[in-house]
Amino acid sequence: MTKNATKTANVFFQSLLRKGSFWIGLLSLSLLLLSLKEPSPRYFEILKNLEIFTSLYRQVNAHYIEETSPTQLMHKGIHAMLASLDPFTNFIPEEDIEEYRMQFLGKYGGIGIKASYAFDSSFVVTEIYDDSPIQDEEIQVGDKIVKLGDIVLDKNVRNHLALSRLIRGEEGSILSISVQRYGEDTLRHLRVRRKEINIKSVPYYGMLESTIGYIKLLSFSNHAGRHVREALRELKKQGAKQIVLDLRGNPGGLLQEAVSVANVFIPKGMEIVSSKGRTQAENQRYTTQHLPTDTNIRMVVLIDSHSASASEIVAGVIQDYDRGILVGRKTFGKGLVQTSVPLEYNARLKITTARYYIPSGRYIQEIEHARDKTARQGNKKFFTRNKRPVYAQNGISPDLEVGQKRAEIVDILHEKKILFEFATRYRHHHPKPPNLNEFSLGEAAYEDFLGFLKNYSLALGWQTPWNQLEEYLEQHSYKTPEQDTQWTQTKKILKDIQNQQLRQHKEQISQALSQVIIQHYYPTWDQVAFSLKYDKDLNKAREVLRDTARYEALLLP
Repeated sequence: MTKNATKTANVFFQSLLRKGSFWIGLLSLSLLLLSLKEPSPRYFEILKNLEIFTSLYRQVNAHYIEETSPTQLMHKGIHAMLASLDPFTNFIPEEDIEEYRMQFLGKYGGIGIKASYAFDSSFVVTEIYDDSPIQDEEIQVGDKIVKLGDIVLDKNVRNHLALSRLIRGEEGSILSISVQRYGEDTLRHLRVRRKEINIKSVPYYGMLESTIGYIKLLSFSNHAGRHVREALRELKKQGAKQIVLDLRGNPGGLLQEAVSVANVFIPKGMEIVSSKGRTQAENQRYTTQHLPTDTNIRMVVLIDSHSASASEIVAGVIQDYDRGILVGRKTFGKGLVQTSVPLEYNARLKITTARYYIPSGRYIQEIEHARDKTARQGNKKFFTRNKRPVYAQNGISPDLEVGQKRAEIVDILHEKKILFEFATRYRHHHPKPPNLNEFSLGEAAYEDFLGFLKNYSLALGWQTPWNQLEEYLEQHSYKTPEQDTQWTQTKKILKDIQNQQLRQHKEQISQALSQVIIQHYYPTWDQVAFSLKYDKDLNKAREVLRDTARYEALLLP
C-alpha cells in the first residue's frame, strides 16, 4: 500500500471512531477495500462518500426541526439509491425476510389464509389454502379481519407485509383472530394454532379431454420441477398423449427450478440458460442434470404479459429447442439474474449480478433502466434448432398469439374489489352450488349485480379526465350556474356510456363474476378447474394439439 493510501486510511478510521461505535460496522468494508496492494481511485471515492454520508445522516438525526425515525430515514435512502440502478435490486429489512423466503421456499408458519384490502379498505380473507388448520365454517372467504392478537386492524396497518407479519409466526404458536362475517353484527373470536403451510407450485393438474392433460404452474419455488414431473407422470397414466403447461401469471422464482422444470421435457446435458455478469464468478452455464420424463409428448406452453423471469426461461427453452408451441401473448421481459446477499442484523440485499441468455442467444430484458442499455439486441434475428427465426424483442413472443383481452371495465371491477364485494353478498344469500361444472350466473343475478353497482363509482379511464377538469374549474371558480346544467348533462352522458359498457361486455363480466363467486365456495383446485371452461387461450392450445399436421408445421422453418 502506498504512503498516501495509508495516510488516507488512518484519517478515515480515526474519523469513524470519533463518531462513536454506531459506525464501527463500516470498518469491515474499509478494511476490505484497503487490503488491496494498489487501491484504485474508485475505492478512495467510496471511502470519501461513506464518510460524507455518515456525517450527513448524523446531522439530520441530531438537528432536523422535527423528530426523525433513524430506521425509516435510512431505509428511504437505501431504497432511493437502489432505485437508480434497476427495478429488481432491492433491500430486504429483517422484518420482511419471512415474506421474501416464502416466495422462494413456498412454505411458512401460519394459519393458511390470504388476505387483502376490500372496497372499503378493510382487510378481508380472499383465499383459504387447502392445508389450513382452520376448520370448516370457522373462517370463510369474504370475512373481514378486525383484530389479530391485541392489534386492531385500523388505518395504522395499511400494507400487506404488515398484515402478513401479524398472521405468520412460529409453528405451534397460537394466533387469536377476530373476524366479522357479512350480515352478522357480532364478531367471531377464534384461537388457531399455526402450522407449516406449503404453497403449492402446481395448484392444479388434470385431463382436459381423453388425450390432453393440463398442468398449472403457479411459481418456481422449491421443488417446482419435482411437482411438474409428478403431475406429468400421473397425467400420462390417465392417458395423456399431449400436454398443456400453463405459465400465465407466473412471476418466476428460483433459477435452478427453471432448469429443473425444463429438464422434465428436455434431454440431459442440454444448455438451458447462461448468465454473463461483471465478474468471472457470474458467468455460468446451466444444463439439465437428469434424465427427462418425456421428450416426445406434444406440448403447448401458455404465456402472457405476467409470465416473467424463470417462466420466460422455460418458455424460451421450449421454443428454442422446438420442443413445443407457445400460445398466448408476449411475456413480461425480465432477463436479469438476482443474487441474495446477507447483510448485518438479518437483512438482505437482492442485487442484480448478471444477464441471462436462453439457448438461441437471445437476451429478453424489457424494463428500461440506466444500467442495462448496453446489452440490448433490438430486433436482432436468432434461430431455433429447426432454423425458425425468433427475435430478441423485449420478452418471448408466442408462436400463436391469442388476442384475448379483457375489457377495461372488467379490470376496474376486479381492481376496485367490486366483484369480490358482490360475491361475498351473493354467498350470504345463496347455498353452495352443488354442481361446479354447471354453475353460471343467471339473468336475475346479473340484474341484481347491476343494481348493486349503483352504490359504487367505477371511475372508468375515460371518466377520470372529465372529473379532474370539473374539480379544477370548481377550485378556480370558473363554473357558472349555466355550466352546472351542462356538466349535469355531461355526467348523464358518461353514466349512459358506463351502462352501455356493462351491457356490451356482459359475457366477460358474468364470467369474471362467476369465478369470484366460486372462489367463495370452493378450494383452489376447484377454482382453477372452473376457470378453464372460459379460457380462450386454452381452447386455442387444444385446437393446435388436436391437429397434428398444423402442430408439426408450426415447428418447421
